[in-house]
Amino acid sequence: MNEGINQSAAKALRVVECLTDGGFQGKTLRELSGELGIPRATVWRLLVTLKSAGWAVAIQCESGAKEERWQVSTKLAQIAYEYEQYTWSRINGIRAEYREVTGKELNV
Repeated sequence: MNEGINQSAAKALRVVECLTDGGFQGKTLRELSGELGIPRATVWRLLVTLKSAGWAVAIQCESGAKEERWQVSTKLAQIAYEYEQYTWSRINGIRAEYREVTGKELNV
């Protein structure tokens, strides 16, 4: 059923999704491991990989504890912004074509 699915990639994406659940305050390694049901060592490797690819950042906890909180990086926002721009360009193309064909404005 999961033929062709890269399990490591799937787990990494689950980590990214988990980091965004409930806002963007970040989560500790312990929290991520518990919520995902994935061993801490595996979550750690995934976080380090995501960090090296620019998808996650580690923030020192304010309480002075050694534990870090992990957050998604601004890369997610950059991609969302680029996608929004792409979508608007497509919408504007459709609006222009509609105006050309009907002579009327298409309001979105």
